[in-house]
Parts: sequence; C-alpha cells; structure tokens
Amino acid sequence: MGCVALTLQSMAAVTDIGEDGMATDVLLMRHVAGWKSSHSGVGDESRSAEYPELLSKGVQAACAVAERLRETLDEQSPPAKIRIGPVWHGTRPEPTATAKILSTYAHLDAPQPMDFLDPSNFRPGGGPEAARALNETVERIRSQPPTGSAGALLIIGHEPQVGWLAHCMTKSPVPIDRGELVCLVPSRRHKDQWRVAWTIHPDDSSAVTDLREKIKSKMDAAKVMGAFITALVTFVLTAFLQGSRDIGTATWVLRALTVLLLLAAAGLFFVSLFHYDSLLMPPRFWGSSMPKDSDKQPETSNRRSRDWLVRRPPSSSAWILYQNMVRIWNRTFVPAVWLVGGGLITFCQAVLKPDRLVEWWVLPAGAVGALLVLVWTRESRPQLGAQD
Repeated sequence: MGCVALTLQSMAAVTDIGEDGMATDVLLMRHVAGWKSSHSGVGDESRSAEYPELLSKGVQAACAVAERLRETLDEQSPPAKIRIGPVWHGTRPEPTATAKILSTYAHLDAPQPMDFLDPSNFRPGGGPEAARALNETVERIRSQPPTGSAGALLIIGHEPQVGWLAHCMTKSPVPIDRGELVCLVPSRRHKDQWRVAWTIHPDDSSAVTDLREKIKSKMDAAKVMGAFITALVTFVLTAFLQGSRDIGTATWVLRALTVLLLLAAAGLFFVSLFHYDSLLMPPRFWGSSMPKDSDKQPETSNRRSRDWLVRRPPSSSAWILYQNMVRIWNRTFVPAVWLVGGGLITFCQAVLKPDRLVEWWVLPAGAVGALLVLVWTRESRPQLGAQD
C-alpha cells in the first residue's frame, strides 16, 4: 500500500481545551474511493469483494488509515491519552463502508448514520441552504460533551462537505484529500475556533513531488525579483547622485526612504529564496529539535508557539512542506512585493523634488493605486474547489 503519512501536531495538544470552554476534538474524514458502474473492474478500478460499495484500493486506503489511527492513539502518553467516542457518517454507501472499516480496524464504537450529513443537505454549489446546514452541523458539534469524558467525535462524509466543516471551524481552508483524516482541536490562541492538530493520509508521496515542483517555481520567481530589485537600486542611486544639488530636506528623506524600501525588498526576496531552498532538503536529513521545558520559560514558549505547524516525527512531509511554503510566501515574498511598490512610489515623488504642498500628489495617488490593485487582486484571484 505504501507508507501511511501521519502528521501529528502534538500528542498532548489533542486534549487541549480552548479558553472559551470548547472541549470537543473533531476528526473529519473524507470517504475513500467508491465503486461506480463506469469502472472497468480491473487494476486500480477493481471492485472489493468484502465491501462492494468501494474499490479495492479504497478499502486498502481505509484499512491503512484505521491501523495508523489505532497506533497513534496507542502511542499517546497516559496524561494526554484520548479515545474516539461517537462515529458519525453520511448515509450514502461510500461513507457508510468507510466508517465500518475504521470502526473495525481502529477498534472504535459502532458507526452511526446521520441524515443531516447527507450530500443533499450540502449541495456542491453552496448557497443559503448549504450555509444553514453547515452552521447547524457545527452547532451539533459544539453541543457534544467534552472530549475527556465522552471521547473525540469522528465524522466521515463527502467533499466539499468535510472541507466546508474544516473551513468553518478553523476559519481557513483545509485541503482534505480522498481517504484523509484530519483532527481538529480547540485553538489555544483564538476564541471559538479550532486548529489542525494532525492528519493521517493513506499515501502522501505524490503530493511531496508536486509540492517540490511548486517550491522550485517560487524559487525561480524569487531569484528573478531579487536580481531585478538589485539592478533597480543601482539605477535609483545613480539617478539620485546625478541630481544631488539644490534639493530640500523632504527630497533627501524621500530618496533615503526609496533606497531603504528597495533594499529591504531585495533582502526579503533573497531570504525567501534561501528559505525555499531549505525546503528542498530531502526528509531523510530533517533533524528533530529536542523538546523544551515550557514551565521554565512560559512567556517565550507562548510567543514561539507553533500551532500553525504540524510537527515531526512522525509528521507527513507533505504537510510540513505545504505549511512552510505558504508561510514563507505570506511573510517574505508578498511583503517584498509591497515594499517594491512603496519604493517606486517614493522614487516618483522624489523625482519631483517637492517644495510646495501641491507637488505631493504622487504619494496619495500611489496609495489609491495600491488600494485599487489590492481590491482587484482579491476579486480576480483563482478559486480552487474540491478535488475529484
């Protein structure tokens, strides 16, 4: 079947209770591949004899996830050890069979079919009815007893249903592949919100390859932008030096600010390049940092909390790459682009050598232009939905 990819935020974090009193840990799983009449019945499209609702590869995937889930729960230390309580699933054949396999191989309670999890209540096109059904489902989850007394809640359903639930609970999109299980626990930082603690995937190796190709493309973009900004700084300094006579204090400030912004942008582009390069290190050579005693430095521990990141070992390298890639993009590359825009605006303003108030029109015009670009970018950005 291949290795089972497991991403574990923290064994102890599974029993965390949010400040707002939420105490229900939720495991969301998308059902495995089901049998369709259009399948050929051979190879990857062969039908399972034991579970005719599923493909043979789907049964293998469900068994692998169930066995790894059992191992994960057994590996927890007693203070943080939990059990899975209710098992809810949709009424269609695929989630029903998937729930049976998980209950059998992971030694869970008998699964319970829930009509409100039927896809007819969560139409893929969305709309007000789907939104209401989603909110009602989340309220049902909130009404569950605390995890410590009743066990975590396991829900097996369809996409985009489980993806919508994860988005609603974490306030950010959570990619859930077919046959993948995602554990959500109450957030320690944000009230009335969950966070991704760990996931189990039947085999995430293909995602690692795709992510590495994506990272390489981002490295190419960072290299091009870094080289461009370096050349731009040289051009700007040359232009400033050639016209350095008879200028006021305001113009000097604008020139200094322009150079500062462009140099900072170039620095961030090169930093993102180095960070992306570190993500290409083979997982075989990823070292594990020893745990620290948070009781000795509680404030430092809270400031450096890695709730945004799933941990290794034994985490899925695909999720590690994905989360770090997004974080580098948002914290280095995107700010660098905005710094370049700010530097170009201050450069244009400095060229005018403003002495009167009426000559300061470039800065407000540039701010309005940047706002328009931001709005247009948000409105025209790609919309990616459920996987096949």
